Amino acid sequence: MGWEYLLKIFFNHNSKHWIKTIENLKMLLLTKKGELVGDINFGTDLVYVLFQPNGNSSELKEQIDFYIRGPVNNYLPDITIENIDVKTAEEDPTLTNDIVVTLTISLEVLNISAQILISANQTGTVIIQQK
Repeated sequence: MGWEYLLKIFFNHNSKHWIKTIENLKMLLLTKKGELVGDINFGTDLVYVLFQPNGNSSELKEQIDFYIRGPVNNYLPDITIENIDVKTAEEDPTLTNDIVVTLTISLEVLNISAQILISANQTGTVIIQQK
């Protein structure tokens, strides 16, 4: 076995681990608390917060931060949340969605970081994607 073979295995494994981590994050954020039969604490109340009337944007930002950090720290401890940025259509009229949340996360084990976008609009759609 040469180095090329070992590097290929290493990067293939890390790539799969990263993809699985992102998928687990999406599942956690989109699952409503109480929805999972075996663990009623799994999930977040993020969906409810994203679709409530957002008169006070600083309160909204605090709630979003709370509903993301707690469950991620509890269920996905490998993920480090570096930053949570929340923008509303009131603050930025150029947004195509009503709320856009940008999570900057890292996975120390793989020395990888990325930004995850969470978008919510008036039709009740939530989209989570890697930036």
